[in-house]
Amino acid sequence: MASFLAIIKNGEIDLHSDYNRSRFKEWLKKNEGKPIRITTTDQKSNEARGYYFGAIIPAIATHHNSEDYELWHAILKQEFNFRLIKGKTGIKKVGMSTTNLNKHNFAKYLEKITGWMCDQGIEVPDHEAYKMYRDSAPLIGEEIK
Repeated sequence: MASFLAIIKNGEIDLHSDYNRSRFKEWLKKNEGKPIRITTTDQKSNEARGYYFGAIIPAIATHHNSEDYELWHAILKQEFNFRLIKGKTGIKKVGMSTTNLNKHNFAKYLEKITGWMCDQGIEVPDHEAYKMYRDSAPLIGEEIK
């Protein structure tokens, strides 16, 4: 399943870059005649996801002397966003995707993780400090002064 992040501007879809537009056009060609679902994304949800991937996961990985953020994302999903599946060998806990969590459920997911971080003695990154850090980074192609 493909996913494209865009903004609606003046009644049209703005895909932000030539690369994204090219990728989207190629995807359209490959999926000619197929039904699609278009959904909107809450900006606050995007901010929470950015905080999760940009601050929470790195804080946990760093605490465990790891640079494998994907592994920690998988561990967190299995621990805090799981489904129990009954199979031939018993019941298994399977981490579910966080992509389809709505704003409310993603906030609950973050709450569980930050509670666990406190229990583990892992410092929870300040959300406002993270946003200031994120917003101070140079844009791609921008010179660092």
